[in-house]
Amino acid sequence: MNSKPLLDMNYTELTQWWDAYREEQASWGAFLKEPYPELLTTWYAERLIDGSIPASKENISAAKRHINDLKRQGTDEFPWVFDEERAHRPIRFIEKKCKPSKGDFDQLVLQPWQHFVIGSLFGWVHKDTGVRRFREGLVFVSRKNGKTTLISGVSNYMLGFDEENGARVYVLANAEQQAHELFDEAKAMVEKSPYLSKKYKPQRSVIRFDEAYSKIEARASDSKRLDGLNTHLGIFDEIHEFKDFKLINVIKKSRGARKQPLIIYITTAGYVLDGPLMDFYEIGKSVVNGIEVDDRTFYYLAKLDDLEEMDKPEFWIKANPNICLMDFVNLVNDWKKDKKSPQERADWVTKQFNIFSDVDEMSFVDVATINKNNKVLDIETLKGRECIGGYDLSETEDFTSACLEFPLETGEIFILSHSWIPLARFDRDGHQERL
Repeated sequence: MNSKPLLDMNYTELTQWWDAYREEQASWGAFLKEPYPELLTTWYAERLIDGSIPASKENISAAKRHINDLKRQGTDEFPWVFDEERAHRPIRFIEKKCKPSKGDFDQLVLQPWQHFVIGSLFGWVHKDTGVRRFREGLVFVSRKNGKTTLISGVSNYMLGFDEENGARVYVLANAEQQAHELFDEAKAMVEKSPYLSKKYKPQRSVIRFDEAYSKIEARASDSKRLDGLNTHLGIFDEIHEFKDFKLINVIKKSRGARKQPLIIYITTAGYVLDGPLMDFYEIGKSVVNGIEVDDRTFYYLAKLDDLEEMDKPEFWIKANPNICLMDFVNLVNDWKKDKKSPQERADWVTKQFNIFSDVDEMSFVDVATINKNNKVLDIETLKGRECIGGYDLSETEDFTSACLEFPLETGEIFILSHSWIPLARFDRDGHQERL
């Protein structure tokens, strides 16, 4: 392969590199062109751990969590076991019974990372009762990584193939229109499938499975009908848009009558740093790293580890596990152009690289420029020099900041800055490690 940095390649060089890369990944199973007959949940975890497949630090920790749990499964301290048949069943269902609603594909092919997510959610069960281990799961991936396939496929599986009479499946979003768009995708998947279209009854606002008195419906934070729910599966899309727990709490509290209900949150990063997603994300990092214990929630946190990886497309798979199915060459060329615009780059950082941002527009100074100016001076050498000062005062919640700029004889400008927060805010939020 060409050893030149990917961002320095021309279109032809990058196309050749990409074609070779995809074939190499396919040669050993990291990229699947057709359904794989065996379950890849544990195989994928092992590949993340040995570094064969680049992954975020959090997902490497999630993989280690899976392997460690396999070693202690079925014990008095850890009564859960990994049932490969239960894990593989929804994967086979999606690939054999569901049909893609868009594109030129005749069959859905779940990639290894999707084997890991679905296999984990459905495969871990109690050794005595067979009840599913995971009651909730956070799937945190960048846009255009097959979230709709997961939402539609899992919803249709839980409707009629999870051995639950009267199942109520809800596709959920922040706004009514978005929730109905998700529902329409699930309905289109049924209508495209000769098998499911005979078994299920897709209607305007509901998909029915009359044999078991089950149905799929859409709900949203702004829905007028949020009472009387009886959730078997609640699957949320893009909870980065949620500013409160209203709908989430409604769904959680509606699970009481179910034997093994499941709530899945599938989302990219966002700009709301005080909403539910940030709480889930911070807890998830602590759980996969062994700082907190929560054996009933699954986490898959796909993201770049740092901003320097933005200019290294070979690491984009960390945030985009479906990278081999993307238009990678144009993606790279778009990044080279868009990163020059603060607003465009902010969108990339949040939506393509899956890194949280607290503003809609990031600084126009990129990482490379910051690193070039990473020079440190002894503060004693600045005493007595002329400088320009500025400050920004806060009232109750915001930072109070002060900055001094020292022009040097070399033409350089040295910046000395400091910020403060109210003690009350630190006492309230400091434990969340966001400051």
